[in-house]
This record gives sequence, C-alpha cells and structure tokens, in this order.
Amino acid sequence: MKVSKYMKKNPIVIQVDQTLAEVVERMIKEKTNTIVAVDSHENLKPVGMVTTLCLIKKVLPDYLEDDPMVSAFERPGQLTCFSLKYKKEPISKIMIECRKTLDPDDTMVEAAAYASKSITRSLPVVGQDGKLIGIVDRTCIKKAIYNSIFKIENPDCDHNNCDVCWREQDKD
Repeated sequence: MKVSKYMKKNPIVIQVDQTLAEVVERMIKEKTNTIVAVDSHENLKPVGMVTTLCLIKKVLPDYLEDDPMVSAFERPGQLTCFSLKYKKEPISKIMIECRKTLDPDDTMVEAAAYASKSITRSLPVVGQDGKLIGIVDRTCIKKAIYNSIFKIENPDCDHNNCDVCWREQDKD
C-alpha cells in the first residue's frame, strides 16, 4: 500500500510568518486539527506542523499544564486573556518542525511507523522537488488498516511470505 493512494491531496497550508490568530481562524474554517506550515505559497516547502495541541500549549500557562486541578480556580474568562496575549505570535514560534517527510512511493507501513512516533501524528508528503503534495494523518492510516483487514485491497501481501496471512489461513 503506497502513501500516494491514501494521502490527503492539497492539504491546508499556512506561511510561517502568519499569526496564531490567523491560524486558529483557518483551522476553524477548514474544520481541521492540523495545518502544514510552508516557507511560502509559491515554494510549498513544509517547514512545520501546527496542531490544536500546539495552540493549547502556547496559550495555557505552564502552571496549569503542570497541575490542571489549579484551573478550577481561574476566572471563567481567563482563557480569553491567555489567548489574546498570544494572538499576534508568529506560527514559527509555535509550530513543530518537520523532521520527517514522506514520499508518495513510501509504504503505509512506513507512514504508520513514523506517525506513531510523531507528536503531530501527521506527516507531510513531498514530491521530488520537495514541494508539499499531500499529508498522511491518522484517518489515512486508519483507512489503510481497514482496507487491509477487510481485504478490500492488499497488493503488498502475496499470502505466501507473510506470517500473519499463514496463521489466518490455518484458522479457515
């Protein structure tokens, strides 16, 4: 199973010089929890990922992250105060840097393995020129697992060299 079959094409992107306010507005509009930060809309080189968790960790003071029970003593409008403090913060200070990108010819096994270790649980997919062409997220991986289990497609398994396939055939 290749990444190209399961990746989401034309992922939502932002530029690294955009602000937290611009990004959260875009995330709400696009109904997404992850956006790829690129160097520019022309180059489309992925440089980072911004997730909802990135936003939370930025606006929430450390003392609340360290001891969430203290949040019960905060004023009802305190999240507004925390959020407004960082609304002009550039995304370059909030994003998680891209340490790994996928190639469309990589396998979904590789995508799942790297995603399991990634804080964002999503990985950008780049073409030969290094430009962003897609993203593999948890939903993409879940669809590949589903297709594997229900045998909708499994072109990478020849049912001869796979321990799991042999064990499954013995049960029939």
